[in-house]
Amino acid sequence: MAFVMFTRPDDTQVGVDSRKVVTFAPVPTSGPTMGPLKEGTRIVFENKTHQDVKELVPEVQRRLNGAGPAALEAVLPMPAAKASRATKPKAKAKATKARAARSKTKPAARKKPAARG
Repeated sequence: MAFVMFTRPDDTQVGVDSRKVVTFAPVPTSGPTMGPLKEGTRIVFENKTHQDVKELVPEVQRRLNGAGPAALEAVLPMPAAKASRATKPKAKAKATKARAARSKTKPAARKKPAARG
């Protein structure tokens, strides 16, 4: 695991698993999401929690990038190959709808076999 050490608002050290970092930005200085720091960085994790640290954004980025490839993946945009199925091309979506509509129609009636005789 690639842990990086940062400083909490109360001056204690905190280890951050760089693979769990989703994003980071300057701490909000006003509003309902305001933290205890006037300047620093808010690091957001996969589980939607966050940690405010005293280090500024360039320093956080430098440390996370220095933690290795796992850290780089955490802060880079997701590649197109990993996009969700919700982003299907429209042509496929239309074909899927047409296929679903055909499957809801009644099957054609079977012809009776010819009488033998």
